[in-house]
Amino acid sequence: MNRDYFLEVVSIFLLLKIAYFTALFDKWNLRSKISFIQNYFASQIPTRATAGSAHCVYIETRKSVLLAVQIQKISNRQLMLLAIDIGNSNVVLALYNDEKWQDLLRIPTLPDQTALYYKMVIAEHFLESRLSITVVDKVILSSVVPELREVFIPVLSELFQQEPIVVGPNIYDKLPLEILRPDQIGTDLVANAMSVFTQFKKDCIIVDFGTALSFTIVNKEGKIEGINIAPGLKTAVKALVGNTAQLPEIPLRMPDSAIGKDTVTAIQSGILIGYVGLVRHQLASIRKELGEQYIAVATGGLSRILTELEEDFEVVDRNLTMDGLRFIAAIF
Repeated sequence: MNRDYFLEVVSIFLLLKIAYFTALFDKWNLRSKISFIQNYFASQIPTRATAGSAHCVYIETRKSVLLAVQIQKISNRQLMLLAIDIGNSNVVLALYNDEKWQDLLRIPTLPDQTALYYKMVIAEHFLESRLSITVVDKVILSSVVPELREVFIPVLSELFQQEPIVVGPNIYDKLPLEILRPDQIGTDLVANAMSVFTQFKKDCIIVDFGTALSFTIVNKEGKIEGINIAPGLKTAVKALVGNTAQLPEIPLRMPDSAIGKDTVTAIQSGILIGYVGLVRHQLASIRKELGEQYIAVATGGLSRILTELEEDFEVVDRNLTMDGLRFIAAIF
């Protein structure tokens, strides 16, 4: 491939990415966006690039910015809540509008990634959803990964021109919950408690199938009675397979038989059917101590895998944590 042609292709591709990103900001006019991109690439494009390459870069810069401005104009202007839940395995981002969650984004939790990486991921998500940054009127952040919480706060502040509501001990006194040891409890579990308290007003046991399998006990007055924690399904499988030679990757699905016939079904039967018993025994033990009136509510990305437990739960709601964040945000 001709060197100059290659430079043009690469430059145009990068320019499109940068132009789309900058066009998400209403406060930047067209001239500012083009100037920003030209200045940025002045030091990036090799000096051997021909005049033709430079002219092509300029033309494509203007075209890409104008295209992004058009996307901006058709963006939905109805204001929305942006909620971000940073867990040990995934970062979940979603917008709430018209009484439903939409434009959900789930990416792996990468504590070593930079602020620029997450800023670009969020900006690209808004672009792909054909939304302007300015549709967000409130931002709430929950994180059980401290280092990423510190990365996301300035990222969200810069992107959305507002300080995010950060779930943590500093705001717990404003919630209608009684939280034991606020400096130790995970913010996702507080969001779960807020969700069931607001929606059900009943004594509840929240079973969260995540990286950890947690049981959060919340009474109808909003007091968090306690929390039980066990390794999550993926954690248990990973611990077994990761420390055992020559074991294959194990699909997380219920086996057809309680008796394993090969390596895969042996592990599925042992862990998945074993976890059915674990969950049922935990629920029975909690109810024996606190009362049979406690309903069970399931959430978490793996909440639908243990199909035998479906009748044990009054509700299975994968958005329980996000709804809890929404209810917390409504207070501020």
